Amino acid sequence: MKAQQHNPLRWVRRCGAVAAVLALTLIPAQAQEVVDIQCSPSVVVLDSVASGDWLTVHTDIPLSAVDTDEPIYLNGVLVDYVKADNRGNLVAKFDLTELKALLAPPSTVLTLEGTTVEGLAFVGSDTVGVVESTPRVEPPKPKTQIMSRQKAQLKGQQLAQLRLRLADCE
Repeated sequence: MKAQQHNPLRWVRRCGAVAAVLALTLIPAQAQEVVDIQCSPSVVVLDSVASGDWLTVHTDIPLSAVDTDEPIYLNGVLVDYVKADNRGNLVAKFDLTELKALLAPPSTVLTLEGTTVEGLAFVGSDTVGVVESTPRVEPPKPKTQIMSRQKAQLKGQQLAQLRLRLADCE
């Protein structure tokens, strides 16, 4: 009986596909930090300018941790202005007119993307309500008193009686 030789390449050929899959699952994808965000306004009216010129994104990531030399996007729209809130966290402002082109009723998920000073990506999402137009609310019409003919005649008779009494008093 012939002794089997141990061929390491044969093992690699047989297990190569499995090893490759395992290696790919064990190698981390580009790391990213998930941040909480809150968009304001929380409801955007597409045909209105009443919401203002900006959509503001409040985050829970410190502005000092954000690489502001790298672009910050909200659904692909570049940030216009960044600042820190009173807790030192990133606040990003985006042109609402530009964003309106990307929004669709009844709601849209907005995703903020940027880079930290350590080179890690950060991402956060929030859902905003979207409406086509503000329903027109007509102001209430002033209540007018419409008298029936009978009421008008009765009022006229009462007025005539009052005039007669006044004339008697003179």
